[in-house]
Amino acid sequence: MSVMTVGDVLNRVEILANFRLTEDLKAFTVTVKGIYRKFNNFPKLYDEDKSIDLILNGNGMFLKEDALIEVTGILHVELNKSALYVKLKATEVKMIDENPESSEKDALAEVLKGFNPRLLSVEIKTLLGKLPKVKALLIHSRNAQTQDDFINGMRSVFADYETYVDITKCETPLTDDALESIIREQAGSYDVIFLVRGGGAKDELKVIGGIKSAKAVRESGKPFYVALGHTHDRGLSYLEMIADEIDYTPSLLGMRLGQILKDYHTLKEKLNYIQNIE
Repeated sequence: MSVMTVGDVLNRVEILANFRLTEDLKAFTVTVKGIYRKFNNFPKLYDEDKSIDLILNGNGMFLKEDALIEVTGILHVELNKSALYVKLKATEVKMIDENPESSEKDALAEVLKGFNPRLLSVEIKTLLGKLPKVKALLIHSRNAQTQDDFINGMRSVFADYETYVDITKCETPLTDDALESIIREQAGSYDVIFLVRGGGAKDELKVIGGIKSAKAVRESGKPFYVALGHTHDRGLSYLEMIADEIDYTPSLLGMRLGQILKDYHTLKEKLNYIQNIE
C-alpha cells in the first residue's frame, strides 16, 4: 500500500465525490503521512494547510504535537449538504524520523555508554602475560594492500613479531552489514581486532561500518583498533568513534604494534638473563 499525503487523500475524496461514487468512499483503507496536531482538543493530521480528523482509540496515545507520523486505518467520508467530512480511524500509528543522521547519532550515543578506551600497549602486554601468543583478527577491504602495509610496518620494527602474535587476515567489503556479520561470527575466536583501510574520498570513508557493526564491536568486548585513510581522514566513520585507539595509517598502526612486541621481547630477554645469573 503506497503512502499518501493528506492532500492526496482529500483530492481523491473530492474526485470520487464529484463523480458521486459514494460507495467507493466507504471503509477505504489508506496509509497517510502527516503532522499530528490537536485542534480544539481533537486530533488531526495536517499537510500544510489541509487536514483530516483522526480517530485514535488508544493508538498514538503517546504522540507529541507536531510529530511526523504515518497512520494506517479506515477512511470514513460523510457527504452532508455538499460538504465533505473526512475521518481516519487509525489501526496503526508509526513515528517517522526524516533525519536519519539524527537517529544514528542517538543510537551511537547509546552504544558509547560506559565506553572506556583501552591502550594498545597495555592490552597487548596484559594478554602476553596470560597467553603464549595473541590471536589477532585483521579486517581489511577488498582489492587493497593495506593488510600488507600493516604487516610490513610491524615487520620493519620487529622481524620476529610472529613469536608473539598470530595474525588472521579477513577480506571483506567494509559495509555495515558485512562488518557486523564478521565481528559477530568471528570476534569470539580472537583476543584483539584490527581494522585497516587506505585513503579515499571522504564520502567513501564515511560509510565504512555503521551503527550495527559499532554495536557488534562493543558487544564483543574485544579491544578494537583502527587505521582508516590518510593522516587527515579522521572522525569520518562511526567505527573510529568506538575504537579503543586510532592510528593515522595502516603502516603506522603496524609499526606501533611491532614496537610494543619488540619492547615486550626485550624486557622478557632481560628478565630471563637476570634469572639465569641468579
